[in-house]
Amino acid sequence: MFNNPRKVRFENMNIGTLYKTTIWAVNLNGTSPIPGIAITRLSGPPKEPQDLTVERTRPREAFVSWKLPLDTGDTTRDRPLTGYRLELTTSPSAKAVTFSLLQSTTGYEVTQTVGGQFTYCAAHGGTCNCGGVARFGIPGGWSPPKERLGSFKCQPSANFPDMVIGERELCECSFDAQVLVPGQNLTARVLAINSVGVGNYTLPSAVKIMGEPSVVQNVSTNETENYIEVTWVPPADTGFGVSDPSPPPIVSYTIYTTTCSDFDLSDLLCDVEYRFITLRQINFAHRLHLSR
Repeated sequence: MFNNPRKVRFENMNIGTLYKTTIWAVNLNGTSPIPGIAITRLSGPPKEPQDLTVERTRPREAFVSWKLPLDTGDTTRDRPLTGYRLELTTSPSAKAVTFSLLQSTTGYEVTQTVGGQFTYCAAHGGTCNCGGVARFGIPGGWSPPKERLGSFKCQPSANFPDMVIGERELCECSFDAQVLVPGQNLTARVLAINSVGVGNYTLPSAVKIMGEPSVVQNVSTNETENYIEVTWVPPADTGFGVSDPSPPPIVSYTIYTTTCSDFDLSDLLCDVEYRFITLRQINFAHRLHLSR
């Protein structure tokens, strides 16, 4: 009975203030000679993390980053956090997905899908039955995911390029992952957590997901005595999807030129050696001067 803890509550105190609590025990003969002492800086839930940003990285990928809250619970940054909660939403018409992250984490990489758990489906050459989202490759080198393929052969194909030459890739499947699509908006917000409670979410930050450009169109050549002029039409999809009203610009074109030993286009043999040109501006024609 005497070992049961006693409690008393002090209310209407100021968060951030350092309080010293001193307790004496008293009986009929007097007061204990040495008090029990506790020193506490009163804390509340942490404030919002700082400088939340979402940036595009590789095709169909993004990176979310933030900084420690200015107030982790006691008006300073001294009180330890116990974690963060990150919320990601892809629009239009996708539900929010939340992630619980360690207190030491201040960044999260979004790689082609949001949420979901991928599990092994088939080895290279085997058959994968996946009614959800499938991907092909190896850890750290996955193809862009595909939805609702059903039963398919786990090998390089029109759906899945050969991701790592010389490696025997495998297939994985997820029934709850959301595929990132070029032109979608990826929105993030994050909150901090300490031992007292859960803070408020930051204001959201968003970025539009970008893919690779599609193939250039209508490539043609016009030769004269001194040069060959190559012309083309820009890709129909420059990164946000064909129908996006605000397509991103093409920042450059890279042209490879090889010499070929046969002009039969059905069996064209070209040398391994080549030269290439990178055009750093929007340009739909370039002259390749002939060597004499």
